[in-house]
Amino acid sequence: MSKIPNNVVSIGDNAFSDCIGLTSINIPSSVTNIGDSAFANCDSLNNIEVSKNNPIYKSEENCLIEKETNKLILGCQTSKIPNGVISIEKRAFYNCSGLTMIEIPGSVMNIEQEAFWCCDGLTRIEVSEDNQIYKSEENCIIERKTNKLILGCKTSKIPSSVTSIGAYAFSFCRSLTNVEIPNSVTSIEDGAFLSCSSLTSIEIPNSVTSIGEGA
Repeated sequence: MSKIPNNVVSIGDNAFSDCIGLTSINIPSSVTNIGDSAFANCDSLNNIEVSKNNPIYKSEENCLIEKETNKLILGCQTSKIPNGVISIEKRAFYNCSGLTMIEIPGSVMNIEQEAFWCCDGLTRIEVSEDNQIYKSEENCIIERKTNKLILGCKTSKIPSSVTSIGAYAFSFCRSLTNVEIPNSVTSIEDGAFLSCSSLTSIEIPNSVTSIGEGA
């Protein structure tokens, strides 16, 4: 556990980045700013606590959340995304290899690119049926309006309703061994299958007319 002193006001960019042995963090009331990727790649993290007197941040269900915006800025392998969270920020769960399941509540209206980057342990992905922006099918998160697949995992099967595979949707899913792309898909965006090192073959249907860089 890392106990941050009570007089600390700001936690700088990358301050605890790559602290793979860090299992718990306790953020005092004095902290009013947390920099980008402050806890990136802390893949052993399983407990996140924020002082109840902190005016800017709060902790709930092992998630670090901005009070005013209800943005989830950091999660860990034991997190449960609380109902009320509006946005899941970029790299909030970066390299959280111990995370096996995620449930997106109905309140979430935005999931940033790379929010679940390198979560190779994921086997189950669900979205609440009352979510107006996203839906889940076959262990995939799909944008309702565009039918774009924005997140998949090693147990995903791409539904025939999907028209595009979003940027970094399966990136660093190193346990993914097989994928079938349906004829409904017309585009595969940047980095969609980046570093999927266990994939041995992919058949791209004639419907695909666009493939992004590093796909």
